[in-house]
Amino acid sequence: MTADTGGTLQIACTTGTSPKIYSTTARTLTGSGTATGGSIAFNLSQTAGAAADNLPTTALGAEAITGYTANGAEQTVVIYGRVPVANYGNQPAGPYAATITMSVDY
Repeated sequence: MTADTGGTLQIACTTGTSPKIYSTTARTLTGSGTATGGSIAFNLSQTAGAAADNLPTTALGAEAITGYTANGAEQTVVIYGRVPVANYGNQPAGPYAATITMSVDY
């Protein structure tokens, strides 16, 4: 089994711009409590079920926001996180967390 979930953020960009999205966040969940010392790598993508970590990590490589039209109105954008089974199968059970910062250039 692979863990795969989506989270949303709200973005509003100036009409006529070409917004691009990326995240410089380290893509690692860090264990705490009974999982202290454990870490699990994860992928970020604009596509549900993406097998690769394909959300860019730099402004230079930023990609267009899927399905987004810059019109000045706030819109919902979904970013998917995926943890392949190979990344968590040997980690201690317990809570894992990460803070993800998304950047939008327009």
